[in-house]
Amino acid sequence: MTAVFVKPQGGDHWYTSDGTPRYDATLREARKENLFPSPTTVLGIMHAAALERWKIQQTVNAAVALPRGAAEADDAYEARIKDQGDTLRRSAAELGTKVHHGIERLISWRLWDESCPILGAFHDWAVDNIRGHDWCEKVLVNHQLGVAGKADALVYFKGQAAEVVGDAPVLVDWKTQGMKLSKAKKPVYKPNYYSKWIMQLAFYASCEMVPPRVVSVAINTTEAGEPFLKLWTEEEQAKAFAAFKNALALWQYDKNYQPELSK
Repeated sequence: MTAVFVKPQGGDHWYTSDGTPRYDATLREARKENLFPSPTTVLGIMHAAALERWKIQQTVNAAVALPRGAAEADDAYEARIKDQGDTLRRSAAELGTKVHHGIERLISWRLWDESCPILGAFHDWAVDNIRGHDWCEKVLVNHQLGVAGKADALVYFKGQAAEVVGDAPVLVDWKTQGMKLSKAKKPVYKPNYYSKWIMQLAFYASCEMVPPRVVSVAINTTEAGEPFLKLWTEEEQAKAFAAFKNALALWQYDKNYQPELSK
């Protein structure tokens, strides 16, 4: 099962109404300080079936890779498998973070880790396909919903990428993914696209004065190569935003918390 890791988070993320991060806050503190949850926090109310299956697969992989000792007790063997599974998941998360931060740096013309093949492939592709950007890693706040979060970038594409997504500015989300080869006669890597991706992007787009179109950029961590771009349709974006608002209502009900909104 495909793994999805972008900016792994250790817990809920919160922001003040002016967009100041309060990542270390608890729900109790959020109530006291009238903090806004992030879209990732809100969407945590939804079950991530694909991610859970991937976690289970890493535990299975660990069990296959770790033969049991002849006199090893059950609990000791189980602990070794769990530790190895945790290591595999942690490694994937760390690679996702490294690639994400590297992309931010290289499209901003700053130094990046040129020893990383995945970043090297992205750089070579970006030279011919990214024209520029208005901003990177920007905190966006929707005061009508009481939600805030940090979006990846508002990007202008060119070349072949512009043929897919157009040359107008689009709101992008960089997604690393351990892709598998298809079972076609000529196997190729194919990304999976998930409902949470477009729901999060649709929320971020709603924060802009003129909501832009949104694009998921899937980057293969199995083998370095060109990224895959998906321009979500306007209909998909509208439906995803409606779904996000429903998820927010469920999250607020479950947490019994809704920040006070300015009028």
